[in-house]
Amino acid sequence: MNCCCSIVKFFVILMNLVFWIAGIGIVALAVWMLIDPTFMISLTQEHQNYQYALFILLGIGILLVLLAFCGCCGALKESQCMLVSFFCCMLIVLTAEIAAGVWSYQNSDKLESFVKANFQYTINNEYKVIEARTEIVDVIQTHLQCCGVNGPSDWSNSKYNGAKSGNIVDYAITSKLAYAVPPSCCKNGTEKSLCETSRKGTITTSLNPVIYNKGCMEKVVAEVKRNLHYVLLGGLIIIAVQLFGILLVLCLCCAVKRNKDDDYKD
Repeated sequence: MNCCCSIVKFFVILMNLVFWIAGIGIVALAVWMLIDPTFMISLTQEHQNYQYALFILLGIGILLVLLAFCGCCGALKESQCMLVSFFCCMLIVLTAEIAAGVWSYQNSDKLESFVKANFQYTINNEYKVIEARTEIVDVIQTHLQCCGVNGPSDWSNSKYNGAKSGNIVDYAITSKLAYAVPPSCCKNGTEKSLCETSRKGTITTSLNPVIYNKGCMEKVVAEVKRNLHYVLLGGLIIIAVQLFGILLVLCLCCAVKRNKDDDYKD
């Protein structure tokens, strides 16, 4: 190969090393999110869908690692077959990523209602029922200094307060205006005994200075949107690098074919 082709080959190998590192990073992130239940993004989806999404993310990471390995081997061995296979696979992955990004952008206006519905469902039906959801709600209320979706009264119609169904108002509870809120609704620094007394109050729970009186809805949506900006930015960078890598592989593949044709003529 001439000097120019050798430079292209070097950059192809370098790009594939970047893909390999990115793939390992995606695998590590997916495993971490599967193990650690306190990721706030999990509240934006049903528990089962969240698990499926993480397994898909894990699969993408593994696929990227394998493709990067294939690309490196193809560049080192100057194998036209491996380079073409790598090019086609990366083109499919890139198209899927762009399609997913466009879909996410077009549906971004539905994020708030989606988060609100799932957060309310978690409070009504899953708190103290699913351990992972209980932990993440407590983390959110403590970290964001809030209580419930729109306020402490959201807890009155929950299984945590003995409601038979989180979707139907339990009049036996609300008629007495007596309900409890979790300890995570108590303000930071509150003594445990005072928190225990205050969180089991009556209608004054929403006005109690010891209890957070603001809901988590706005703060959760803001937190999710803020994190999504970083995800989208990272996605754009990855797509740009992938596109550059694909173009380099195409150039290298053409150079390998040209050199083989020259050798055959000679």
